[in-house]
Amino acid sequence: LQRLEWYYPILGSLGYKGFFYLSEAEREANIWRERGYSVAIRPVNAWSTLGFLPDPVTTYMLDQKPGVLYEILFHEITHQHVYVSGDDAFNENLAQHVGQEAAKRYLLFLGDTIAIKAYQTHLNRQNLRQVFMGFMVQKTKGFYAFLMGGRPHRIETEMLRKKWFDFWYAQASAYPELGDMQWLKEADKVNAHLVVYQQYRQDAARFKADLNQTHKDDLRRQIQFFIETYGR
Repeated sequence: LQRLEWYYPILGSLGYKGFFYLSEAEREANIWRERGYSVAIRPVNAWSTLGFLPDPVTTYMLDQKPGVLYEILFHEITHQHVYVSGDDAFNENLAQHVGQEAAKRYLLFLGDTIAIKAYQTHLNRQNLRQVFMGFMVQKTKGFYAFLMGGRPHRIETEMLRKKWFDFWYAQASAYPELGDMQWLKEADKVNAHLVVYQQYRQDAARFKADLNQTHKDDLRRQIQFFIETYGR
């Protein structure tokens, strides 16, 4: 499970391309699929200009419940202050961590018990999905290592891959809280989705542990440390 990367000035090397028009994204995706790569097209609910321009507030953001809206806002604000060129795994995992922790604290500050409960339910679902995805990525790496060791025929390989991900789709179907997992049924997209998780979600717990152990649950102190160490 390895991704392709493209180099951008200031941003460094990233494992994705961004488009404002779906037709352009589909055209680019087809080019890489024809070359044999797994490709996924995913909409984004927000994006950061790293402080060079005012960040947009999208329609998606305004449609969310308070907790999710605050998380997105704090997530994008984090990018304005801390960004390591070419290390999008670090950038996204840190921003996700800060977004969630800051949103929880802000809701507590507001005393909005209904919003707090709704946001905690959202986080519980996110955590369940991350545990499931992490376990699936780990097992899939072992499965691919087995396939490469046996070097089966391409047709046989595709049949085995289909059965493998059919199995995981059946497992996911037992947990509606995981959300839409239909991509597990689309062979040309599966690897791309797994790589996205592997890159952007699997290290978020490391920042939570750092907050608790190193910074004694002081989020302000932790953020200041990252700004001073990696700030733009």
